[in-house]
Amino acid sequence: MWCLAQWDGVSAAPPAGGQRVSIRVGFHFGPTLSAGGDVFGDSVNIAARLVGVAHGAQIITSVATASALSPWLRERTREVAALTVKGVARHRDRRAGGWTKQPT
Repeated sequence: MWCLAQWDGVSAAPPAGGQRVSIRVGFHFGPTLSAGGDVFGDSVNIAARLVGVAHGAQIITSVATASALSPWLRERTREVAALTVKGVARHRDRRAGGWTKQPT
């Protein structure tokens, strides 16, 4: 998964200005609309909301996306807090799965 490779690269980097850099990832799969080089739609909004609730060094994904992952990746998810995605009525009160990378 691309985000895991990027995450490993950032995690291995030395601190910048005395601060460790961390990545927060919101990962959702679904239909989108594309126009003028930009991407729109509920799937994009859900991913953006998931980023908003992720902590540093955490990947949050929707349950629907987690269920579509390979068995190897799916086994590495865990349920975290239930959340409501504002403005996306059909995705309200879903649970999210996520990974947290432990500092090395």
